[in-house]
Amino acid sequence: MEAKPLKHHLMEIGRSDLIDDDFDIGVAPEFGVSSKTLLSLIELGLSRMSAVELYKKIAQDDLDRAGCVTWIRRYAPFFEGMNIPNLIRKEILDKVALENEAGK
Repeated sequence: MEAKPLKHHLMEIGRSDLIDDDFDIGVAPEFGVSSKTLLSLIELGLSRMSAVELYKKIAQDDLDRAGCVTWIRRYAPFFEGMNIPNLIRKEILDKVALENEAGK
């Protein structure tokens, strides 16, 4: 029996409401991610450990790369109070600084 793509299967069983066209489920297992936000954080160059730690603080599943950068810029002054470890905080801020330079 041939395996059906998940999208096709969900449509067949009448659960098209579970289809998220903005999230590529094909890359999710490869990167070990379960949301668009987590994948976007990894795309910024964060380690998986840092991405997961920050994702817990963001608490939104639908942010793209630009949305993650905006969130980081907005909440960076509060990272110490969020109990984000110094090493992770430094990695996040370094990546956003590099993102700023690339965007110029």
